[in-house]
Parts: sequence; C-alpha cells; structure tokens
Amino acid sequence: MPSSIIPPWTLARALSKLNMNRVPDWDRMADGVSQMLWNRFSGDGDTLDRLCSACPDADAFVRTLFFAHLLDPSQTLSAVSQWLARKESLLETVLTCSPKELEQGTWRVIPVPLAHTKRGYVIRLLVGTGPNLELFPCGSDLFDDQAIVAIRTARELVRTTWDTCMAVCPLAWNNHDLTIVGPSLGLPVFLGAAAAHKNLPCSHILATGCLGSDGSVLPVGHVREKVRAAGREITVCILPENTTWKDRDVPDAMECVPVATVNQACAVLACYSPGLGIKIAGLQKILDSEHGLQRELCGLVPDLEIWVQGNQEKIRLQLRRADDLKPVI
Repeated sequence: MPSSIIPPWTLARALSKLNMNRVPDWDRMADGVSQMLWNRFSGDGDTLDRLCSACPDADAFVRTLFFAHLLDPSQTLSAVSQWLARKESLLETVLTCSPKELEQGTWRVIPVPLAHTKRGYVIRLLVGTGPNLELFPCGSDLFDDQAIVAIRTARELVRTTWDTCMAVCPLAWNNHDLTIVGPSLGLPVFLGAAAAHKNLPCSHILATGCLGSDGSVLPVGHVREKVRAAGREITVCILPENTTWKDRDVPDAMECVPVATVNQACAVLACYSPGLGIKIAGLQKILDSEHGLQRELCGLVPDLEIWVQGNQEKIRLQLRRADDLKPVI
C-alpha cells in the first residue's frame, strides 16, 4: 500500500514552514487540498517559486495548488492567483483541458473508502460539475477499468439529473504503484458531484456503492474494512441496502445509513443531522414511492392517524410554508 494515501501532513503546513530544516513530505502534500489552504500562507510568488523548485515533481506541485484554487477561487490569495496565471502554460501540459475551462465549474473534495486485501483506506478525489467539463482532466491512468466504468455511470446520472457535466481528478501524485480500483467509486463520486452542483459540504460523509444506470445503489465488497477506515471527521457513512456491519466496526460518533437509490443518498447529504440519517433515507424512500407518507408522519406522533386524515389538506398547506416546516418536523 503506497504511503501517499495516509494524510497526516498537509500542504498548508508545508507552505507555512518553507524554511524548515527537514525536507517536506511531498508525497503526502496533495492531501492538504482544501478551501482553507491559504489561511496560514503569508508568502508571495517568490515563496512559491522557491517551494516549487524544491519539489521533486514541480508539475504536480503546481497542479495541487491549482486544485485548491478551484475549490473557492474567491478565497485564493491574489499573489497565488497571479502565480498560477504565470504557470498556465505548465498546467496545460499536465491537464487535458485549459485551466480556464476548469474554473467554470464548481468543485468539491470527497473522501472515498477503498479496500486492499483485508485493509481499508481512504483517498480523496476532486469532483466538479459544470458546462463542457472533460471527465478526466488528469490522472485517468490511476483508475482501473472497473473504476472508470463506475465513474462513467455516475457521470450519466449527473447529466440526466441536472443536465450538466462531471469531472473527476485524483489528488494523489502520479504514483505508478497506486491504482484506484473497483466499482464502489460510483456512489461517492455521484455524491461529490451533487455536493458541487448544490453547493453542499461533503467532507463529513463517507460513501461506498456501485451504481446502476437507473440510480440504484448496488452492493459492494469489503464494507467492514471501509467503515473501519473512516477518520474522525466522518459523521455518516452511506452504504448499499442489505449491507451488514457490526457496531464494533463503526467508529465513535459515526452513523451508518443504508440506501437503495441515489435519491436517498442525496437526501442524507443535503439534510443530515447526527442520528437522523436512517430516518431521512427512509422518508425519501417513502416519498419516491408516492404512497405511505401520511402513515410515516403519523408514526412521528403515535395514535394521531385519524386526526392527520381529517386535517391532511391543512397539513399539506402548512408544510409548504418554510417558516412552519422546521417546527412541524
């Protein structure tokens, strides 16, 4: 297992300690890509030039900073934006499309659990949505055939659901020992696209599941290892229905939520509060089936079915009012 998958070291730390006496751990720096990257950076273009010169893979270093910029261009320091603009010709050699095309999209970093033999680990992928985005702006050689099929299925679901394109970039360096494998990438990549398209956070959600072309979430293997690999920042893990796990496999403060469709998974992504994941997925399932919602609402307050039946029109109108929705729930 390549060590670059383990992310104890961030790019922000490297930038803030340019003058350190030891050599930065370059292989792990890509895991520092985040919207908060620039909070601790007080340097300028010359600082970045020196750090880039010291990096054994200057192309990957520039690409990593550009990916951090894509997450929220408004937060990128002006000195960094100017430096990246000077590196545009270099970026065009490591990307399959122009940087300006990628800047037209919206982007999120999604954690993705994988398993290698009996051990699970988590990588992170940059997922974006927007007009005319290529599916793999870089790093397509890091995915095996099953993973590519899974990502293409997710792309088609994104296109039919929101009429937009999807792009996926691995945040690992070009490590030829690393191959991202398996069909289980389908669900997390789709959720990353949903988060980008709907402007939702997704760093707290771990997901695994194979996608059918109809939006169904199908079983995958090594679920126990993937669940146990979740970090402390993960509060909910979305899994295919009929998946079994044991409580001792689930890290503290994390909830496992089984889903049957991408609609249920997206509902959990958009509405999740600690402890409510299974309830949200269940309500979405009932809503999609177009029957049984009244009975489910009655279940929130037992023995009120007759009252709900007699007042269903008033309840329907009340639920349409945003100010009343929260207290009703």
